[in-house]
Amino acid sequence: MGMRWWRSWLIERPQSSVTNHSVTVVLPTGCVTVARTLDCLGAACPRPQLLTMKVMEQLHEGEVIELLSDNPATVETVPALMFAVGGTHMATVKDVDHWRVYMCKGLQVTPENKPSEGRV
Repeated sequence: MGMRWWRSWLIERPQSSVTNHSVTVVLPTGCVTVARTLDCLGAACPRPQLLTMKVMEQLHEGEVIELLSDNPATVETVPALMFAVGGTHMATVKDVDHWRVYMCKGLQVTPENKPSEGRV
């Protein structure tokens, strides 16, 4: 019996997928074109973060990725991860049963990270 549970967990584990496309979405900060969607629904940490890092490496400067996740820990950590990979967290949108996290490769000025007047 020993490791049967482990084998069944590996087999039943949800698979994440990356979809390449060009879809325009409306965010609170404006319209953006999503280059890739990373579907991590059902995936636990650190899988979504690792896959996000991998996909961010493949993007060109200014391209946007959409991460789909139903894991609250993933949604909390991905914005901070953008500092490590040279990206910008653009928005997190809550749907009924999951979140959509939008990130851009490169440093983009958004209302959230725009310096206040008078700061150097």
